[in-house]
Amino acid sequence: MRKILLALLAGGIGMGVAWAQQPSGKETKKEVRQEMGKAGRTSACMGVVEAVDAAAGTISVSERKGSVMVLPVTAGAKIMKAGKTAELADIKAGDKVHILYTGTKENPVVKSVMVQKAPGKKEMRKEFKGGGDKAGKDKTGEGKK
Repeated sequence: MRKILLALLAGGIGMGVAWAQQPSGKETKKEVRQEMGKAGRTSACMGVVEAVDAAAGTISVSERKGSVMVLPVTAGAKIMKAGKTAELADIKAGDKVHILYTGTKENPVVKSVMVQKAPGKKEMRKEFKGGGDKAGKDKTGEGKK
């Protein structure tokens, strides 16, 4: 009987020490979120190419917010331009790109780079003519006097 009580007492003390060393539930969730952000979550970067260094394997993209991201592009990254597979050297400054990467902004791992196609003649005409709507016209369809 004494041995059983000692065994239960030792087990209880051991469990108490193990329980005291575990972090609270909030800390565990925070750590999990940080690890997911570092490893598995896919993020996007859209903007205009500022520079491409094919030898170094980097691309600099100016985002809408005004920030410039320098992203390392590995050999395993999928690069598409005009619907075809391309090389990093095929991307030029001024191209609009959509980049998918994992990891964090400080340490990104690029998965794919898609160069958006330039607008065709019809899209350019619409853009310069006000989108093809009747803006600035009266009920007869003629311009306002």
